[in-house]
Amino acid sequence: MTFFQPLQPPEIQRALLHQGYTYEEYLPAPMLRQVVACHWCSYAAPGAVPQEHRIIPDGCIDIIFDLTAEQLTGSHWISELMCRHEVMQIDHPMHCLGVRIYAGEAARIFGFPAGLLYGNEVTMQDLYGLAANDLIESLLCADQMSIRLRLLDSWLCQRLKQQSMVPSSLFTAALHYIHYRHGNITLPGIAAELHYSERTLRRLFDQELGISPKEIAGIIRFQSLLHSWQRQPASADTITRLRFSDLAAAHGYYDQSHLNRAFSQYYGLTPSQIRQSADDL
Repeated sequence: MTFFQPLQPPEIQRALLHQGYTYEEYLPAPMLRQVVACHWCSYAAPGAVPQEHRIIPDGCIDIIFDLTAEQLTGSHWISELMCRHEVMQIDHPMHCLGVRIYAGEAARIFGFPAGLLYGNEVTMQDLYGLAANDLIESLLCADQMSIRLRLLDSWLCQRLKQQSMVPSSLFTAALHYIHYRHGNITLPGIAAELHYSERTLRRLFDQELGISPKEIAGIIRFQSLLHSWQRQPASADTITRLRFSDLAAAHGYYDQSHLNRAFSQYYGLTPSQIRQSADDL
């Protein structure tokens, strides 16, 4: 069970969205929604100055298709689970379509855990050979987003029905507990709750995600903080809108330094920079 919709900068910093840079998210088919967070599409048309494209850790992995590609090779790739933010400088037109998959559920689509993707560059053709080309070519040739979304849903539903592999019950229980606590839980706390050793849990998370329980808890906690801040009433003005520091303690950040380190790792901007950009309409 999932507890939040992953957030990315265009959903948080509204000033990023303009005529030359658009970003949209789309719900997947109902049967996919416990596995797939969303489909998304981004478009950038930089002018004389390159545009900044920021990506933050969100507990997911993505299948990404480059819709501007002129050939199948190099037109798609599968991301690993991120633990730090990344910033791309875009100096040429970019049009990408993506599927955002909850990392803990990746085995239900790929037939292997997300941990095997960590540190590796993987494409759809690496996994499915020439059988991947039909989907990729159809996506590149489609002239409407609705058609592309139906193609993705159909392929993902087929994969979900065909795959018999599921994450281990212990891993699922541990990840569920981390989500339930919004990431505000330590490894000893998880071990005590589930009556398993810390060593067993570390090994299991390394196999399933490629990262430690502490690392995924940190990502979920940061995402939960962003959600709490973003959920404030739209009518709140810049004076009454809560600061990140006002919400930090409830999410387990014990002081300003701790909060600043999280923003440095996961976002690469200070809380004040994000707030200013989000409020700038």
